[in-house]
Amino acid sequence: MVSKLLKGVIPAIAIAVLAVSFWFVSRGLQTAPIEVRINENALHLGILGDSAIDEYQGTDHRGGDYHRTTFNWLEHLVINGKVYAGTWGDWGEPRRVGYEYNWARSAATPDSLIAEGQHTGLAEQVAAGQIDVVFLSVGGIEFAPYREDYLRIYDGRLSGDALQQKIDGIIADITLAVDTVQTGKAVPVLLATLGNYNYSPLVQQDSRFADADKRQRVTDAINATNAALAELAASRENVILVDQDLLLKYLLDNFQDGHLLVGGEAVNFYSIGDEPHNGILGDGIHPGTVIAGVMANFYIDYLNQAFDPDIDPLTDEEILALAGL
Repeated sequence: MVSKLLKGVIPAIAIAVLAVSFWFVSRGLQTAPIEVRINENALHLGILGDSAIDEYQGTDHRGGDYHRTTFNWLEHLVINGKVYAGTWGDWGEPRRVGYEYNWARSAATPDSLIAEGQHTGLAEQVAAGQIDVVFLSVGGIEFAPYREDYLRIYDGRLSGDALQQKIDGIIADITLAVDTVQTGKAVPVLLATLGNYNYSPLVQQDSRFADADKRQRVTDAINATNAALAELAASRENVILVDQDLLLKYLLDNFQDGHLLVGGEAVNFYSIGDEPHNGILGDGIHPGTVIAGVMANFYIDYLNQAFDPDIDPLTDEEILALAGL
């Protein structure tokens, strides 16, 4: 799955290029023109999820002083014409300001995704023939170190049947989301496993979580959830499991002295800050623009598997351009 990430120079896709001052994305804060490739003929991607996919340039306005060069992996793909996620606008809750087909909402959990109607909203777009592939990624927040349940699992207060009940609830909500968007049409669904915060600086640099054996309790819970997600994917037509562990492995395998080299720029995955040479944004949670570009290429392989549109990976130059490097 990661073979295409290792390609060298990739020919640009043949699409019309529209150079604009990027007002519609950054809501007036972009000061320099940026090349935006509008490609409505690209794969139409619908999204369900949380802040990992909620647009950085949207309502959350991520990046602080570096906002105009702060983008997530979806924005990389749309801006470079690799996928189409609908028009940009203010759609109200849960989409808020962002792309028409992106229902991901910051702070969403599996149960809030259902309660807020992400799944039913996207299902209507699927039924209308607007969506080629669905990407679903939610649930990681359930095991995030800034949430009480992480500490409860870490110190053993949440375990056994109670922990299993939590995992079962996560799977039930995600199953409902998958089945809803596939009602009447088995649209391809890319179902992402949960990432593990134990590998992030948010945990590794926090003395409260210094005990490796206790961190393993959280990892075991995440692994159990991911195993159940794999069973869900195997039991449904056109549902492909996106293994986030493979993404982490790719990043780690390509480190040099703790840095990821992209087009000659060294990005420190473990450093926190909004300046684009940091791997993690200043909030300590979300990937920076360069790491997000690498993630986009990882997900392109899965998109090609799901729909066979033969999307070419982002070049290093395209990734760095959005980061302002």
